[in-house]
Amino acid sequence: MTGATLTDAEVDALLAHAPAPAVARAAAAARTHAFGAAAPQLGGELGALGLLHERFARALRRAFLPLLRYQPRVTLGRIESRAYDDYVSGQQGQLVCFNIVRAEPLRGNLLIAVPPGLVSALVDGFFGGKARGAMRGAAEFTPTEERVIQRLIEGMCAGLARAWDEVAHLRFAYVGTEANAQLAMFLETDDSVLLCPFTIELDDGEESAIDILYPVQMLKPVLPALRSKVQAERVEGSADWRQRLADALLDIGVPVRAVLAEPTAALGDLVRLVPGDTLPIQIGADVRLLAGRTLLGAGTLGEARGMAAIRLASPLTLGRHGGQPPGPAR
Repeated sequence: MTGATLTDAEVDALLAHAPAPAVARAAAAARTHAFGAAAPQLGGELGALGLLHERFARALRRAFLPLLRYQPRVTLGRIESRAYDDYVSGQQGQLVCFNIVRAEPLRGNLLIAVPPGLVSALVDGFFGGKARGAMRGAAEFTPTEERVIQRLIEGMCAGLARAWDEVAHLRFAYVGTEANAQLAMFLETDDSVLLCPFTIELDDGEESAIDILYPVQMLKPVLPALRSKVQAERVEGSADWRQRLADALLDIGVPVRAVLAEPTAALGDLVRLVPGDTLPIQIGADVRLLAGRTLLGAGTLGEARGMAAIRLASPLTLGRHGGQPPGPAR
């Protein structure tokens, strides 16, 4: 060896004494990597999605109202990233309604999974009856069920658009319904999706669920906005908690009733009433509208869109049940 330079013979001697397994391990550790193809690492974005979908849960309650005739309790579960194949394998062997929804201008579709029990509850609530268990032997959904499902998904699309509006202006549109999850979304088996589960508590005590699945690759363009949303929430802290509390209070369902008549009868006549007897009543010109014992206003009885309705004759006011209803507008 002369100076600081190795001769060719010295280099060959060093290579000859290098252990072969180490060289093999180094070669095996190298693998091909396609930049941009790996799934993004999600951290704070999941928290932003949670805030976004908690807001959407209130809109989901309103989407159920015209179908179930009441607003069920809706609870958001834990949002997690899962392989699409793992989710599909857990749904095999059972009929599930997978609804395809387009989110423009993003590329790709999201899925909304609705179980058959909830579909039957929607049909029962809309048409009346209790036939939930009688129709579940079929291998596919009936046209009536698909139409009811479509009305629910369209209501959910409107709620999703409002919930996402602070992050990105997305337009959600119902595309179709598929009973086979493999045909509903064209993804590779190892592609990741974000699972947003919702628990639906029906009025008879039963619980059902709705799952929203976002392909992670589809959400890539809006991930920076989600990240900034989390940072903005941290800066603002709880400064807007009063507004959120007010929004939650305004979303509470209040039973409203219309009093058509309040006839008076002798106690002796009441105790002698039997099925088939008639009790004459006289409906006045004004029908009172009450929430609990609070008088909201008065109006006239009529019909709108094929349903009985009340046209308010005066602005809404607050009063007691025993008070005089406001007179009709002149």
